[in-house]
Amino acid sequence: MYCINCGNPLRDGAKFCSKCGRPALQSSYRGPAQKEESIVRPIVIDHGRYQTSVNNNLPPVSRKRKPSNHVVVLVATLFIAAGIIAGIIIVSNSISNSRSDNSYYEEANSSFSIEGKWKNVGDTTFGNVSKGGIVLFDGNHCNYSSPQDTYVFYSEGSEYKLDCTGLLGHAFSFRVEVLDNDHIEIYHGSHMVELARIDG
Repeated sequence: MYCINCGNPLRDGAKFCSKCGRPALQSSYRGPAQKEESIVRPIVIDHGRYQTSVNNNLPPVSRKRKPSNHVVVLVATLFIAAGIIAGIIIVSNSISNSRSDNSYYEEANSSFSIEGKWKNVGDTTFGNVSKGGIVLFDGNHCNYSSPQDTYVFYSEGSEYKLDCTGLLGHAFSFRVEVLDNDHIEIYHGSHMVELARIDG
């Protein structure tokens, strides 16, 4: 009897081929003494694997398919995108929290307070502030750069600063010139909005 996989002669009663380790099946090749129609002849079909052309009782040779490169690239891209989005959210929350922390900024502690209702009396607009528009600073929130900003108003040396952070994490830093207790100019670069207090 011969191994149907590699053609190695098998000892009588052997359950496995001593050369390739394949199980010795009852339908294994018994050599040239058998009739032609009952001989099981192995044929090579896929990467050196064997199947029979006469006996269909052998289990099929299965091949595990590797995942497509496109699927691997897509999954990797999704993981990277999720990581970037999570990083942006964490960093923006961290910046917002640190700006709200009184130990990080020296809060404006002079007699001037920006809290209250202000009106744009100039010709320049910015963000959510239209010409003649109303801006409310309530101590935590304002509607200066977007409808619902959190803000920190503080002094840095001899200057006043206003930092606004929108709901989506976008942040703006402004320089504030106090003309008097009821008139201020808010600068973003050379862009200036003039506000007058209408309610203290």
